[in-house]
Amino acid sequence: MKAEFDFVLLKQEIKQAAMQAFSEIYNQTNPHNPVISFALYSDEGAMTVCPSTNTNQHLNDMVKEEPDEALYYKYEPAEWAFEGTGADEAFNNICTKLRNYILNAEQSDDDHDDSFVSFRDTLYRTCIEVLEELVLANFFADITKRDIIVLFSVTDYEYDRSSSLQMVSRLNSAPVITEYKAWMEKWCD
Repeated sequence: MKAEFDFVLLKQEIKQAAMQAFSEIYNQTNPHNPVISFALYSDEGAMTVCPSTNTNQHLNDMVKEEPDEALYYKYEPAEWAFEGTGADEAFNNICTKLRNYILNAEQSDDDHDDSFVSFRDTLYRTCIEVLEELVLANFFADITKRDIIVLFSVTDYEYDRSSSLQMVSRLNSAPVITEYKAWMEKWCD
């Protein structure tokens, strides 16, 4: 990937879009159906960044249907109530920028594999850094007046266990970390 990608600017754009998406969804939900989680997710091709938000009622409805999968529904952003919803224009612009860069780089780069992996890993780190900055600034807690689950995930791609646990530990409180670790141990066995 010959041209340098501006991850500093992308980080600012993702942060603004994440804040906008969370605020939009929070303002749409009923106070009796609180927002309980927020995530950013990407894909293994590094062409997308999207938000996902879940509510208590949606989680309860999913768990009623499949009680044995309660933690899956709690920790899998693809199953959440507002998956891919919020700050649509901002996230569409981010995805277009990523897609254009990746597609142009594929055509012009003889050493695509190594540079792509570096790009993808930097994108994932950038998303986690955005979420961490929002958590440390109490962005979610100031709005919801309590802790929520905050995650980063990648569709159709599995992090190794230590990377997943490190991400969850950076973004969440001790009870979430403990529960997530137990779920991972069950899920990975």
